[in-house]
Amino acid sequence: MAEILKTDIFPKINEVKEEKRNILIGFKECPYCVRAEEILELRKIEYVYVYRDKEKELEDEIKKCYGHETYPMIFIDGEFVGGCAELKDRYNC
Repeated sequence: MAEILKTDIFPKINEVKEEKRNILIGFKECPYCVRAEEILELRKIEYVYVYRDKEKELEDEIKKCYGHETYPMIFIDGEFVGGCAELKDRYNC
C-alpha cells in the first residue's frame, strides 16, 4: 500500500522504477561520483549519467522519499541504491 502512495507523490521515481533504469546523478568534480562510475564500468553495468541539477524534480523526490541529500544518487534496475558507499556494499568493492 505504501508503494502506491509513493507512486502518486513521486512520479519521477515511479517512472525510473517502471523502466528499471540504471541512473547515476552526480558531477564530474565529485570523487564519490567518479568512484561510482568506476564500479559501474568494472561491473559492465550500462547506465545514464545525469549531471546534478539537470533532473531537479527527480533529485528533489529522492531527497524527500529516501532522505538522500548527497551525490551520487544511484538507481540500479529501477531500485534506489543510495550513494557510492551503498554501491560498494552492493557489489563488494
